[in-house]
Order: sequence, then structure tokens, then C-alpha cells
Amino acid sequence: MTQKLIPKPLSFTETEGLFTLSKSVRVEGAGMFRTAKAQLEKYIAQMVERDPDAKDDAVGVVEFLESEGMHKEGYELVVTADKITITASTDKGAFYGVVTLAQYAGLLVVKGRVKVPCCRIKDEPRFSWRGWMIDESRHFFGKEEIKRYLDIMAYNKLNIFHWHLTDDQGWRIDIKAYPKLKSVASFRNDTTVGGWKSSKKRGEPHSGCYSQEDIKEVVAYAKALNIDIVPEIGMPAHSRAAMAAYPFLGCREIQSIVPWYFGTPKGVQGSKEDQLRIACAGKESTYEFIFRVIDEVCELFPFGYFHIGGDEAPKAEWKKCPHCQETIAQNGLKDEEALQSYFNNRIGEYLETKGKKIIGWNEILKGEGLSSDTIAQHWEPGKRGIGKTAEWVAKGNKIIMSRHNACYFDMAYAMYPLANTYNFEPVQPFLPEGAEKHILGCEGHIWTEFIENREKLDVQSFPRMLALAEVCWVKAGEKDYKEFLARWELQKTTYKALGINFAEQNVFQPFLLKRPIDLLRWDLCDQHFEVRKNAKLKNKK
Repeated sequence: MTQKLIPKPLSFTETEGLFTLSKSVRVEGAGMFRTAKAQLEKYIAQMVERDPDAKDDAVGVVEFLESEGMHKEGYELVVTADKITITASTDKGAFYGVVTLAQYAGLLVVKGRVKVPCCRIKDEPRFSWRGWMIDESRHFFGKEEIKRYLDIMAYNKLNIFHWHLTDDQGWRIDIKAYPKLKSVASFRNDTTVGGWKSSKKRGEPHSGCYSQEDIKEVVAYAKALNIDIVPEIGMPAHSRAAMAAYPFLGCREIQSIVPWYFGTPKGVQGSKEDQLRIACAGKESTYEFIFRVIDEVCELFPFGYFHIGGDEAPKAEWKKCPHCQETIAQNGLKDEEALQSYFNNRIGEYLETKGKKIIGWNEILKGEGLSSDTIAQHWEPGKRGIGKTAEWVAKGNKIIMSRHNACYFDMAYAMYPLANTYNFEPVQPFLPEGAEKHILGCEGHIWTEFIENREKLDVQSFPRMLALAEVCWVKAGEKDYKEFLARWELQKTTYKALGINFAEQNVFQPFLLKRPIDLLRWDLCDQHFEVRKNAKLKNKK
């Protein structure tokens, strides 16, 4: 039975006997384990809903026990013929014991009652930061879809949801101090189709913006699943939607629209310089805007981290901007990269007053003088950025590992097969000795430039989410890809029951010789061929 569990537990022993779990089970000793008890009741209710007329003549006990000294997210699950015991030192640990029980007993697919083989499981995670990001700027999915993903994250013991809410192509959170962020910045008149270099349009507008009540609802929903949410408000780059609403944010205060394209394709009206605009770092009005946005966002998100992006910030405008050049001179800054560090530190200092730590993509390490309280998120592929990240860690600073070749799940499987994710080791060779203690954990990303519906969102995400969960949870040297695939086969029944459109093996493990052709096809003209292939494979079954 252990082959069914993902992520794989630290230790598992199957023992003699069966426990009958049904809707009549009695829960004892819940006490401090409120979310764990609520999640158990939720899983049991789902069992009953699937077969409301099932006879139930079995009464068993699930008992929660508190034990000091255990890992704060660790648990022990013991199943005997007459009782299930979940022991933990915290509610989070007990919650993950419940999740393991749900997977082990198949609670999302059984009808009414289930015979659970007796066992003893001891478990705890390797990393505390086990994250998943969805970009809703490029395509807006709405709160019910986000809740669905939060449920699946919890089922895989992921505990951080990184919510990418703003970018060039759309602003997705209502800010009362700046109403045009909703009325203007959340709307674009079209969307690119056909690849990064394409200027072909879909032919329809796209919009969406969460109310503050929506945000509160999702945050509360996540909290019940022991998931913390990190909002990302991109700055100073990736802010053209905001500049379309409030032109004063730019070095050049020009009228613009929310971009409908991704990258800088040929044939787009306007200069390349206009396509690469970023917010001005030299004007006090920019900081006032950001601080007022932060005020409202921090009221909605209680978790102690705030993501500012900070990546892909071209400095051409700053080099010409009198406000930026004056700020460089007045503060004795070396160059425009140092100006971005100055910008980041001012934002970080303000966030500190709100009890938040700042997170940014690893490009923020290019400048000098960055505050050591900053968390760097390493994403760049190949050799790009590794020197700066290594230097940052050598100084004792914290990072999150999200390397492109393992954690960018919007990319085609032809580029990054499932094995890339599963075999990823967060303690990369380029990091200095002792780096693991400075790594908060790992995070996977779904960027949605070319993901506009649930079907494609699911194919790109599953079973990659499960592979990521195991990378985050299981200790180095204890993973086995073939064994993971065997466990995934046993998990499929649950994912089918949940209506999840996961990738089939011929998609997530593409034929090696065909991969270059498929990758070229994806990059130039067709980001959906793997989804169509997946649909054909499912229809054949």
C-alpha cells in the first residue's frame, strides 16, 4: 500500500488486520487540531456524498494525540483493527496525517465505507516552503478555480500558494485608493496566439479583477488547508497595466493601453522602447503609489511575505530619465542596477513596517546594497544568475529554488519532461557548502501566457505537481523515478474521480528523438499540440 502515497513517507510499516472506516467513525481528542479535524470530516463527508444510501453498521475511532518534540509538520499515523491514531505536535502535523490517511484509504474515491489495512507511518518534510504559483495576470481563472487548486495542493502537502496578481497584461486585485486599476488595468482588448514571436490576435477582449472580499474568501479557504498565500505585485518591471491606468508611474508620462501581446513581437504598433517601459524609480509619486497599494494588499494577506517580482527590468529609460539620474546622484549610487537595489530596499523597509519580508526573483541580486532580509527566488536557467545566487547564500541569506528547467510547468513536456522535475535536487552544485540550511524550499510555476482554460492548466500541472511535492518533502537520495511512476499509476483513480485532466505518460515522457521537433513546434506556432495529443490518448482508452 505504501506505493500509493505521494509524497513518499519517511517510514512505512504495514501490519496485520483491517480497520473499517465509515461515516459513523468517532473522532476523539481533536482539541488543538482544529483544521486537521475539519479536513477529516470533509473527506468523510465526500465519501458519504458518493454513496448516500450505503449501509453503515461499523463504528470505529480516529484519535488525535499531542506529542511535544515532534517536527512541527511531522506526524505519526497508526492504523489498528479498532482505532486510527494520528499523533503530532501541531495542527499542521496532524493535518498532514489526515491527508496521508485520505490517500492511503482512498477517501476521495470510496463509497460509504472502506477497509483500511493496518500500518504505522512516521513522516516529516524536508523543506518548510513547498510552493505552487499560478499567474492570473495573463489569464484570469477566478476564485473557484483557485480553490480547486488549493484543495489539490493540500492533498499533495504543498503549503505555499504564490499568487501572481499583476503584470503587464493585467491587474487582478481591486485597490480602493486607485480605482482605475480595476476599471482600466484589469482589461485588455485582445490576446496573442501562436507563440512568443507572433502578432496574431485571438479576436476577443480579456479581463478579470478580484474584489477585496474575494481575496479574503480565498485566503480564509487556504488557511483551512494550512496553506499560506504570498501575493505578488510586480515592480518596477511588469507594471505596464498599472501604467496604462496611471501614466505618472512611468519615466515618460505617455498614454498607453494594457498590452495584448507577450514579449516584443514584430508588427506591434509602437517602438520597442515603449514595449519595455518600467516604473520610474526616481519619482516620489511612484513610491507613494506603491506604498498605498501595499497598505491595502497587506490588510488582505496575513502571511509574513510579500513578492515584488523585480525581474526582467530593462534600464534604458532609467538611463535617460532625469528623475532617476537625480536619485542616483543624490544617493551616491553606482549605476542603474544599484538604483534598483535602492528601489527594492525602500519597498522592503516599508514592508517591514507591515511585518512582511520581501521576496524577489534572483535578478534583484545584480545591484549592490540589497538588504539581507530579502528572500531571493532563483529561477534562471543554465549559468545565468548562478554566481550572484551563490554569493547571496554564502553570506548566509535565504533563497527559494525554482530553477526553470525543473519548475516552470507552463513549458512543453517536450522541453521539460516530468523526470526533470522529479530528479531536481534543490541543493544545486553551484551553491556553497552548507547551503541547504539557507534554502527555504522549492516552488513550481504556472505562467499562463498560453494557458487560457482548465484543460490546459491541468495538463501542464499534473502529474508535475506530485513530482514537485516529492522533491519538497523527501530527503535527498531517497527518491526513485520508476517507483514514483508506479505510485502515480495507483493515484490516477483519485485524479480521474476529481475530474482532473492529467497528462498521459506518452505526453509527459515524450520520445527522445521527437522532442526537438515538438519543442520547435511549441516555440514557434502551437502551444496546444500536447493538450490535443493528450485528449486523443484519453479517447483511445
